[in-house]
Amino acid sequence: MAENNNKKKISFTDNLVLTYRKLLSLIVFLFLFCLFLCVFYVIGNYKEFLDSSQKLILSWLSVSSIVLGFFSFIGLIVNILLIIKKIKIKNRIPAFLLMIFFILFSIFANVFSYLVNYLSLGLTL
Repeated sequence: MAENNNKKKISFTDNLVLTYRKLLSLIVFLFLFCLFLCVFYVIGNYKEFLDSSQKLILSWLSVSSIVLGFFSFIGLIVNILLIIKKIKIKNRIPAFLLMIFFILFSIFANVFSYLVNYLSLGLTL
């Protein structure tokens, strides 16, 4: 009796693509969460939330934007590896640009959060 090994061996590239898909889902979630926090802060500013509530929103925005920037940078590296491996290059170029956008957005959100926190301390002479 001959045994048939019809099991497909998972290659490094397959693992990389699977990791990239999971990473992209996480990045999109973090982006939407940061966007939600920005909008929530603006609405809270208009509706006159308490200062402690607004500072909490800004601190969560700062933390989530740092995490978004970190994972976007990892996604950028994985995207470059997939471009080098020549796997669906037509799909990778827009994703490459999207990762750069996410990194820039995370920098913007972090700077925004820092500046608003700094300005809320008030001017001391």
